[in-house]
Amino acid sequence: MPCHTHNYDESIIIVSGEANCLVRGHQYQLNGYDVAFVPRGQPHRFINQSDAQMAMIWVYAGDEPDRLVVDGRYCSGALIWPARDLL
Repeated sequence: MPCHTHNYDESIIIVSGEANCLVRGHQYQLNGYDVAFVPRGQPHRFINQSDAQMAMIWVYAGDEPDRLVVDGRYCSGALIWPARDLL
């Protein structure tokens, strides 16, 4: 998935494989049923970190799953996400 945001909170459970979770310049290594919580409006993405398949479960706190794809540099931290979008 490319770097993106949502208008709702999201929880992700890694059920197999390994993931590198990027959120506004922070990196988190996830595997073995680790859970990530991404608040609404935060640019994020998940990258498979292994040669094996990665599987995850997404739980959205909204009625219609959607995403807004944004410049990948917001996920890596190379660009600063505007504070007004953090509400």
